[in-house]
Amino acid sequence: MDDWLVTVILVGTCVGGLIPIVGIIGFFIRRMKEDAYTARLKQLMIERGFNVDDIERIIRATPPTDSDRDWKHINEFMGRDRKAG
Repeated sequence: MDDWLVTVILVGTCVGGLIPIVGIIGFFIRRMKEDAYTARLKQLMIERGFNVDDIERIIRATPPTDSDRDWKHINEFMGRDRKAG
């Protein structure tokens, strides 16, 4: 094989292997930041006198995702409930 072909294959393999590694590292960095944010939110709520049930309810509450909004519009158009199918 030519040297340039070997170089292209090696570079392609390295770059192709780097993509999932960067994704995994990014996932864990994001998760660490979310955990730090949640811990700070809990700390502030405790300082303000929230009870445990309120803190738990607020932490578990999640905004609707894009998928949920899409299904809502589709089901309104179709005149049915999402759970009903």
